[in-house]
Amino acid sequence: MGTGTGSGIGIENGTGTGSGIETGSGIGTGSGIGTGSGIGIGTGNGIGIGSGTGNGTGTGTGNEIVIGIWIRNGIGNGIGIGRAMASLLSLQEENRILQQELSRVEDLLAQSRAERDELAIKYNALSERLEQSLRLEPEEAAESRSLAQHNIELRRLLEEEQAAYKRKLQAYQEGQQRQAQLVQKLQAKVLQYKKKCGEVEQQLLEKATELEQERLTIQLDASGSQPDEESSNELENALIRLEEEQQRSSSLVQVNSMLREQLEQANVANAALSEDIRKLTADWARARDELEQREAEWRREEESFNTYFSNEHSRLLTLWRQLVAFRRHFGEMKATTERDLAELGHEVSRTGRAAHAACLHLAANLRLAESQAGAARERQELRLEQLQEQLAARARDAELEKATLAARLEELTVALERRRSEDEEKERAVEALTLQLRELEAARAREPTPEQVQALRSELELLRRTLHEVTQAVLADDLEAPTPAVSPPCPPVSPPCPAVSPLRSLSASAAAAAVHAALSQRQLQLQEARSQVEAGREVAGSLRRELGMLEQRLEQLGAEAGSCRRAQE
Repeated sequence: MGTGTGSGIGIENGTGTGSGIETGSGIGTGSGIGTGSGIGIGTGNGIGIGSGTGNGTGTGTGNEIVIGIWIRNGIGNGIGIGRAMASLLSLQEENRILQQELSRVEDLLAQSRAERDELAIKYNALSERLEQSLRLEPEEAAESRSLAQHNIELRRLLEEEQAAYKRKLQAYQEGQQRQAQLVQKLQAKVLQYKKKCGEVEQQLLEKATELEQERLTIQLDASGSQPDEESSNELENALIRLEEEQQRSSSLVQVNSMLREQLEQANVANAALSEDIRKLTADWARARDELEQREAEWRREEESFNTYFSNEHSRLLTLWRQLVAFRRHFGEMKATTERDLAELGHEVSRTGRAAHAACLHLAANLRLAESQAGAARERQELRLEQLQEQLAARARDAELEKATLAARLEELTVALERRRSEDEEKERAVEALTLQLRELEAARAREPTPEQVQALRSELELLRRTLHEVTQAVLADDLEAPTPAVSPPCPPVSPPCPAVSPLRSLSASAAAAAVHAALSQRQLQLQEARSQVEAGREVAGSLRRELGMLEQRLEQLGAEAGSCRRAQE
């Protein structure tokens, strides 16, 4: 009777140990059947193979299954598959790491989606606020500056959030790359495990073939010789060895089938992880595309917003320049009007002083007439007649000035109408000439016959001469006007070739431009003449009012003179 020890390695973090005492035959303590050898089965999820010397039954402790094989009166040989078990442990550990990494990546993706939604909400709020600000069109510069500052602040916040989101996406990509590397390592280990299983199966087949050959050899030797005690012992030992090898082969087949099932489970888990990685990659690409689209939309809106503000700024500057020019023109006109009014006031004051002096002389004469007799009365009458003659002369002068102003006004009105009619005729002539030039150029572009070319050339020369004459007439009018005239262009010389020269088109366009410039200057002159007519009308009205006042004063003086005469009589 001997003692034996067994050892094994389990999968689920456990070690299997076997020990037992042989009792010949019977039931071992590890729930095994012993016939000189025993198989110990424990409770757990692991597999271990033990070997030892002696006879006994192995028991498994911990969370594993230990298979022990002991051979009587000999040394038992077991096949250890500790390396395969260690590879299975590493595979399960890597699966657990991959699951943790997958859950972490899913959390990151959910967080990135939440941040993307938050960015979308902020972007929508910013867009609504920009639209409201564009609809309101603030009038004060302080509001526009505060809005621009708020826009800059929001842009900075959006850039910071975008940078943080890019960093998170980069971390997610790195985690995905690590996960892909782990999957590649897992696939390599699975391939290595398949190779080892194939080698174990090949060894089992070779061992079974050797045992079968040895059994046949023993049977042949036993049938050819005399049975004795030694041969019977050898035969019994061979049979026992054969049964043990068969049991070991069946146990290895079970282990192999279980390992295949675990390999299939690992492959299924691998496929699920690959599918999850593919889905996460698609979600990440879709999120990146949405972010790029939102960023492009935000940039377009920002460019439109900047364009709108620049246009509004330029419009305000233009309006301010027009306002400054209008104020300057109004100031000049106001100064001219005040100067004219001051001159008119001086004239009225001079006339008033003259009338006051005449009244004083009249009062002195009346007092002298009261103190003296008839001679003084005659002198007074003579003085009154002289005063009346002076007043009549002043009235005549006022009437003459009024008539002169009215004649000047009529002359200016007639000149204005004449200039207006001349300008309209010149504009119509220029438009007709331009239309004829375009028709001639279009007809020339259609490649006419030589006769048509000659006719068009003569008509074109006639039109050029007419246009030149109109230009010379307009420039002559401009030279007569006080405004500076535009230098007339030289008439082009017609070349013998039928094609239209660029110099001709340039001269025609220069002539048309000169005509238009002269017409615009003439319009300015007409506007100035209108303003002068209006000013003359205002002056004539003021002179009429002054003449009426003088007539009223003359009537008052006549009434006072009559009353004085009646008082003297």
